[in-house]
Amino acid sequence: MQNAALASDGQYYFYLDTADTTAGTVQFFINGTHVNSDSTYPYDLNGGSQLAANVQDMSVFTEGSNNLIAKIDGEIVSNSEFNLEVVTTDPEPTPDPEPTPDPEPTPDPEPTPDPEPEPEPTPSYSLVFSTVSDRSSPATVEGESFDVSGTYYFFLDTSGVDVGAIRFYINGSLIQTEWGYPYDIQGGSDSSANAQVMTDFREGQNTITAELDGVQVASATMTVGTNTDPEPEPEPEPQPEPDPVDTMDVTLYWNTPLERENGETLDVNEIGGYEIRYRLAGEEYQSVTINDGSADQHLFTDLTAGDYEFQIATFDTDGVYSEFVAAQ
Repeated sequence: MQNAALASDGQYYFYLDTADTTAGTVQFFINGTHVNSDSTYPYDLNGGSQLAANVQDMSVFTEGSNNLIAKIDGEIVSNSEFNLEVVTTDPEPTPDPEPTPDPEPTPDPEPTPDPEPEPEPTPSYSLVFSTVSDRSSPATVEGESFDVSGTYYFFLDTSGVDVGAIRFYINGSLIQTEWGYPYDIQGGSDSSANAQVMTDFREGQNTITAELDGVQVASATMTVGTNTDPEPEPEPEPQPEPDPVDTMDVTLYWNTPLERENGETLDVNEIGGYEIRYRLAGEEYQSVTINDGSADQHLFTDLTAGDYEFQIATFDTDGVYSEFVAAQ
């Protein structure tokens, strides 16, 4: 789409053209602003399914020159400039009505009226959870108690209606933006939700909220704790002692950034937190998100002994990420 000329009233579907179906998470930036992340192929700017992309909302672009960037693992894999023309059209003048002819002496039978159009479905919003990834048998989150060691799948029930981008917050912190139905707090696919990271909650009372276009559409208060009286389990059969595995603890320290990548001053209150990704040499990256802008260290425990690579990125309270940089 380099140097393409697009119209504001056109219908377009933007996506990253790649033969690599396991490229990882693709981050999209419009004019320097992070607008979406897609972790599954195909990689659509405005979300979609494997069969169809969502049509792009052209109002997110500016009149004139625009820049669209795609990044994988913090590296730019696509960078395009294009021009947007804002189209306004005057309505066609209404022609004068034709004169009504005199009726025939014998009137034709009354035509059968067209059926009334089916009304558009009206969504209702409710925060629910399931204990299985296919979202079956959901229950309302409000007033429930959850075990911090349990496995749960949280999502927003919209009566099956795709309502646009939904932003999820836990105790006021932005956790996830879902760009299309189904709306999973931890992300997922059309057929399967991702399990909730229960450490995103604090012990005791927590509040989950969902926003559409900046307006709260659902909220639920729930309790997270530790199940101190688990059901007794049968005595397991004795297993042979495994070979001991060498482990180690690593503490990663960093300095709080004082400015953005473009040189603008960055106040500590504008920092939403940090994302750290790490891997043992030759293995895939794992990541951990820290929703605390004042943090300057993180302890990794029980890592398999070996040589590790650590990278860290900062994100602000609007969810805009910096580049990942290697820890020295």
